[in-house]
Amino acid sequence: MKPGLQTRCALLAAGLLLTAGCIAPARLDLAYTAPPPVRAIAPSALRVCLRPVTDGRDPGDESGVFAGRLILAPNAVRWCQTALNSLVSPATRIVDTSTAQEPGEIVAVPRLRKLHIESVAVSKTATVVLEVDYYRAGRPPVQKYYRGKDVALNWASSGVECEAAFNHAIGQCMSALRHDLEAGVDPSLQDGAKSS
Repeated sequence: MKPGLQTRCALLAAGLLLTAGCIAPARLDLAYTAPPPVRAIAPSALRVCLRPVTDGRDPGDESGVFAGRLILAPNAVRWCQTALNSLVSPATRIVDTSTAQEPGEIVAVPRLRKLHIESVAVSKTATVVLEVDYYRAGRPPVQKYYRGKDVALNWASSGVECEAAFNHAIGQCMSALRHDLEAGVDPSLQDGAKSS
């Protein structure tokens, strides 16, 4: 069975079970734990003005089916913002969006495009996709997609396990995003295709 068809069948089955009143959806209150603080930020660190995350997911709070239950993640945007706020490194400094823009500063406009988990038999796959538009004076805008995936055994079908999978996936996005920021977001890094 094709992966897309398998997901649609799982969502349809979950919807039918919900309609029948058999299984209530699981609501996750996602919490991101930032990695340990980095060494001191250099005075010459690149300033990154991080705009608030917007929700570009479809269909909204629904985030897949895990162990036969529809997963809802109503605080996913706040969770994503917390992860992005942790992107401080010796070479980059996250600044308040209300401060005046300085020459050379990067403005990052993030959107959460996908937050999805599915379980099949004894395995689970969590996927996170972020879209970020970068703006810097004197340079063309750059649009990048960051994809993180966690594939692992499904041990207990618990909410904690589901949250850990999402955190691992977004951690991969943060690593790639941090690398791009430290490189100054070169326009040659432009993504050519949008994620589905």
